[in-house]
Amino acid sequence: MQGVVLQSYGTGNIPSNRPELKEEIKSAIDRGVIVLNCLQCLRGTVSSTYATGKFLLDLGVIPGADMTPEAALAKLAYVLSKDEWNLDKKKK
Repeated sequence: MQGVVLQSYGTGNIPSNRPELKEEIKSAIDRGVIVLNCLQCLRGTVSSTYATGKFLLDLGVIPGADMTPEAALAKLAYVLSKDEWNLDKKKK
């Protein structure tokens, strides 16, 4: 697996009372997996205003801003197809 699109709720939040979830996300990022955070909502943006959104940002999850999960997946697939790009460039 090279990339994941998370579909979070609210303004980009996930359950903060699930330490195993945090560990899995961190482990994936440490292995070089690109993790994007998008909303399930039709409107709004991912925000790190609240603690759970900030916790994802601190882990290295890339905020999807106002992208739909479908758009994020398409863009992630494009970026991952660029074999000549290093991981840092792909994350930008």
